[in-house]
Amino acid sequence: MKFYDKVKIKVEGWRWWNGAVAWRREKFIPFWWPAWWDGGKWGDVILKASKDENTLIYYRYKKEFKAPSWEHWKWHDMYGKSAEDLILKVPVWTVVKDAKTGKILFQFTKDWQEFVVAKGWRWWLGNIHFKTPVRQFPQFALLGEPGEKKELILELQMLADVALIWTPSVWKSTLINAVSNVKAKVADYPFTTLIPNLGIVKWKNCNFSMIDIPGLIKGASEGKGLGFDFLRHVLKAKIWIFMLDVSRFEEGIQEVIDLLNEVEVYLKYKFLEEEKNIFWKSLSDLKIVYSCDDGLIKLTLIWIFEDNEEKVIFEKIILFIFNKIDTIQDSEILQELQSSFVEHISRKLWLSKNCIEDNIIKISAAWRINIEEFLNRVTQILDNVKLENIFESLFEKVKVDYQRQERYIKDVTDKELKKLIEEQYIEEDQAKYIKVWEVFDPYLNYLVFVLPWWNDEAELWFWEELEKKWILKWLQSFWVRKGDILKIRSPYGDEEVRYILV
Repeated sequence: MKFYDKVKIKVEGWRWWNGAVAWRREKFIPFWWPAWWDGGKWGDVILKASKDENTLIYYRYKKEFKAPSWEHWKWHDMYGKSAEDLILKVPVWTVVKDAKTGKILFQFTKDWQEFVVAKGWRWWLGNIHFKTPVRQFPQFALLGEPGEKKELILELQMLADVALIWTPSVWKSTLINAVSNVKAKVADYPFTTLIPNLGIVKWKNCNFSMIDIPGLIKGASEGKGLGFDFLRHVLKAKIWIFMLDVSRFEEGIQEVIDLLNEVEVYLKYKFLEEEKNIFWKSLSDLKIVYSCDDGLIKLTLIWIFEDNEEKVIFEKIILFIFNKIDTIQDSEILQELQSSFVEHISRKLWLSKNCIEDNIIKISAAWRINIEEFLNRVTQILDNVKLENIFESLFEKVKVDYQRQERYIKDVTDKELKKLIEEQYIEEDQAKYIKVWEVFDPYLNYLVFVLPWWNDEAELWFWEELEKKWILKWLQSFWVRKGDILKIRSPYGDEEVRYILV
């Protein structure tokens, strides 16, 4: 089964729905009496975290989701029943991003957590809404509001304290089966593991999570093998463990060097390409530094900005495991292999040989040899080492601001007048007497986009409404005069603009 940890979907609160001008035909009811009140509210699209979900496979085939509509009225003069919300379940630790901007909208961190990702708007206003003692038979109704439309990227972050990274067929799955509650598939051929395995390890008084990443090979950054799509799941792990198969040791030394190179390529791709425009627009370069602090190998990822300022993104501890030591009976041969490994890796990381030796653990996952030593070392690091990691902040909850924008009015005559003349909205000989004003008022912008402008009665009601709400007085206070043009932007987040002659 394919592991779906990143998908793109479209969600929509609901579509436009225009109002109806309807009349009642009943006994004892005046002829042409308005028929209906307003309808109910459309449903919202809500994402909800569930601990029972562990993949995004539900969104494999169905990519578009629309909230249901409201229930129609049953009798005259009644409001319609509001619609039920559309709830889409996702795994815990799913990150929600805007597909167009890349901005992180939300991250789920616990079960039953909800996030309204697309709001459904109110239903249209029927013609009875505009009945007054003077206007007994209103011949118009307002258009419906559009529901929110969004294109989203759902990305599953599998949080683990320890990540196993290595080439295929080094028995990573055997190790995670031996120490955790996972029962991963194992077999004597490469690429047995095709999806990440996440397990919980309970050792003494410590519980920690461990993830087994499908094997990498040289050229993974170019798409060979499984690529490095699953490496995103190790970015939050505190300890990176590289496993080496001692039964093919000569190949293994070069494999670890190649693998470190692939991880470095991935980090540069991840932060220079994917995250640069989202979080750090002034980012110019990325630096990966290996150091030996308190006997531990530490990888530090540093962002370098255009002004040469440096910022630490995260720090990781690196351990090396020699697996299958049961296949080598001679301790001297094993020591010779270790010395050769230390020699090559110390040159790669620019660290002392003693530091490399202190961070090698020799085990046999199949026969559980030195498993206790391995678990003790890992728990000791998790309990005592504090790592700097601002990468966590990239996936924290981002508050979505639904507050209305403050109203404003500004003169845009120099910018807009030439365009209106070219589009023949106004005559060129009239341009010298006209000013163009860009205006935003929540109620004004709403009315402009829901009013049926082809209806004279509706337009008359529009200007009466502006005067009643003191919006005309507000415009006049900025010297807006009859004959001027108002530029009104859509209040629904799109780029549509309308022009109104005052």
